Amino acid sequence: MRFGEIALFNFDAKSGQLLGPKAKVPQLPVQEVCMVFGSRYAARASASGQIAAHPQMLTVLYDRRGRWLSTRWREGETGRNPGLGLAWILLQFPLLAIYGTISVLALSAIGASYFGIEPIRIAEMSSQQLSNLFTGGFWSVVLAASCSNSYECGCSYGMEGQCWRRWDRPSARSCTGG
Repeated sequence: MRFGEIALFNFDAKSGQLLGPKAKVPQLPVQEVCMVFGSRYAARASASGQIAAHPQMLTVLYDRRGRWLSTRWREGETGRNPGLGLAWILLQFPLLAIYGTISVLALSAIGASYFGIEPIRIAEMSSQQLSNLFTGGFWSVVLAASCSNSYECGCSYGMEGQCWRRWDRPSARSCTGG
């Protein structure tokens, strides 16, 4: 699937059985079990039409990474809460700063015990120095994550797939057929 495409899966509302686009149970594993749309609007419109034609069916929308977007059935629709996603993103900034600061302090303690260097003493730091420590910790984690992602991307392109690339994992339900 390409960026922005949405996969639509159909299920029987009572049994949970995977259905094809025409509300029939697939007989062969290679039969079409989902439809891919270029936009969420088109996928939702198709889902509404399929539910109107087959009221016993529910439809589930996934993005290209396999993340659940919404579920529609005869009585209504449930979907992801975008506000919760934004809250999680905003929560990650202080978490990254804390994790990075802990790693910097741990490396300082290791350096003090093995190499005899002076450890970082938080109790003796001014507020400006603490702020710099948290900022440095945040950026150390961001740098480590970006280097890790760059390595994974470079390996998958430069070494003919010898390294595993995290975003190319197949989703829980892959689209087969047409």
